[in-house]
Amino acid sequence: MRKKYLISLFIVFPLIVGFIFYSYYFYSPMPAIRHGVLLQPPLDTKNLNMFITNDQRWQIAYVPSVCCNPVCGKELLQLNQLQKELAKNGKPIHLKLVAKQACEVHDSTHIFMEAISMQQVKQFQAALTQPGETTFDMTDKIYIIDSQQKVFVYYSSKDNPTDILHDLRRVLI
Repeated sequence: MRKKYLISLFIVFPLIVGFIFYSYYFYSPMPAIRHGVLLQPPLDTKNLNMFITNDQRWQIAYVPSVCCNPVCGKELLQLNQLQKELAKNGKPIHLKLVAKQACEVHDSTHIFMEAISMQQVKQFQAALTQPGETTFDMTDKIYIIDSQQKVFVYYSSKDNPTDILHDLRRVLI
């Protein structure tokens, strides 16, 4: 009788644990993006001459609608804190402000500035426009660029920065 309980424990318990791991996200072999808009396939920015860096770091690019109003300054401060939090865990990331004209940023010590031309804006918007949509508005968004310089996810500037942090931690495991 005791042997039956022991055998059933060794058979049933692993099945239950396996079902729990399979059902929830932490067993997922590929990290899941839960809050942003995932681009399928990722957009290669080498062809657009945007978001180019010499090293193989990940990037957070913020494209404001107006350069640089108080909302933009607040957003850059939050992204700078996100960058510091990831660097604390050994995952350094570049933070870029991408704008159509030159911007004044008060604390720009860790922010790389990149000015883009109207032609680059049109190419980027055309590449991100989904079938059935008229145009894609690229402003007021936060783009995550991987080490191969491909944009694979973007967030609205209104999204919670902690959601972006959780997604980046999951991807940068």
